[in-house]
Amino acid sequence: MASIMISDWLRRTRPQEAGEQEPSDGEMLNIPVETIAPNPYQPRQVFSEEGIVELADSIRRVGVLEPVLVRPEPDDPSRYQLLVGERRLRASRVAGLDSIPAVVRRVDDRDMALFGLVENLQREDLHPLEEAAAFRRMLDEFNLTQGELAEGLGFSQSSISNKLRLLALPERVREAVLAGGLGERHARCLLNLPEGEPQLELVEQIRAEGLSVKETEARIQEMMSGPPVQSGRKRPLRGVVRDLRIFRNGMLQTIQAMREAGFDVQLEEQEVEDGFRMVVEVSGRRPRDVEGDG
Repeated sequence: MASIMISDWLRRTRPQEAGEQEPSDGEMLNIPVETIAPNPYQPRQVFSEEGIVELADSIRRVGVLEPVLVRPEPDDPSRYQLLVGERRLRASRVAGLDSIPAVVRRVDDRDMALFGLVENLQREDLHPLEEAAAFRRMLDEFNLTQGELAEGLGFSQSSISNKLRLLALPERVREAVLAGGLGERHARCLLNLPEGEPQLELVEQIRAEGLSVKETEARIQEMMSGPPVQSGRKRPLRGVVRDLRIFRNGMLQTIQAMREAGFDVQLEEQEVEDGFRMVVEVSGRRPRDVEGDG
């Protein structure tokens, strides 16, 4: 159901004005814009203000050519929640419209989230970090497996898993990646650096110098390489600490991947004088397997 395109509803009759009578599923209405709340599951985090203004100019000239998709508020049927059409709704407000054509659908929270995600995936390019955040929220809130989510979206499970790994980046690094317009491959390179300042430093280098992915990988090698070690001398502590951080990040990514696959993984971590101590406990079977045993 989530893959239904809004254009399918354009073949219906002209929209009626929203009234006191509760609308039926699939009915098209003219709904006051102030009664429509945003989709709480909107995956897009960044909207182009310039694009909104351009769309508003178009709406002033020719109107809204394609209706938005809404559902009635669960506790107040006179108000609505947006399912699909965030840019059109924003632009309509900028254009000064009092109402907007909308198709009413009666869906639950899960389908509401799917509508918003599928619409963005089909119409506009979401940033891989935005996709990953939306995937994670759906997995957590609706108790889905990666396989179920992949099937519902028409993705491969490996694609879902690869994007979820990007969430191992600290939040401020993810924000820098989005602000800098870096793509998925550049973001994946950052996972090879210690968390925090080194990653932010590399983001700035990529933006300032326009580094390709290959050049970024070479830059990481330079950043992670310590000074040459002379024979008979101990390796500098700085190089050892960097290696330990790489190992720790690799372990954390593996643990996250196992948790995403449904395994119960417990981690106990403790700093010690010359490094850190990690104790990982993994259950023998995934929780879903245990629940299914008769």
